[in-house]
Amino acid sequence: FEGPANNGLIGIGGSAGGAFKGRGGHRNLRAGGGGKKADDAVEDALKWLMAHQSADGGWECEGFRKWCDGKTISGEGPDGAGKAQYDVGVTGMALLAFLGAGYTNRSDHAFGKVVANGLKYLRNVQDAEGCFGSRSSGHFVYNHAIAALAMVEAYGMTGSTNFKNPAQKAL
Repeated sequence: FEGPANNGLIGIGGSAGGAFKGRGGHRNLRAGGGGKKADDAVEDALKWLMAHQSADGGWECEGFRKWCDGKTISGEGPDGAGKAQYDVGVTGMALLAFLGAGYTNRSDHAFGKVVANGLKYLRNVQDAEGCFGSRSSGHFVYNHAIAALAMVEAYGMTGSTNFKNPAQKAL
């Protein structure tokens, strides 16, 4: 289930991120000319995301500060409080970072468990009609679209039946 030809099968176009060769079976920045510094920066970012994943598998916007322990480059916490209504979208974005780097739930790497837990979170917040997250605000469509993209990407990269139905329902 590899290569750009599969992107058409799931409706994401010709040159979407995850379906190319490289790390974990998919192309990484080094293969595309990013070099070691870029690869190291991506790995550091993914480690940061891993350290900030909630126990339920998602990433929290409103409760974000509890993960920081006051440890930031400038010594200050993030600007303002986030809003819990964006957790689904932020979780989708975080998962897309791992998937884009070639990591899936099947990866023999610590990131594999992170991806598995994040995708489980998304499946748990998907409603019977296929919408990811609550429809309580007018912004739910952004959260849903990003989460749907992550689920479709996971399905495209793995071909797993665990992701096929949630991806199709989301679309």
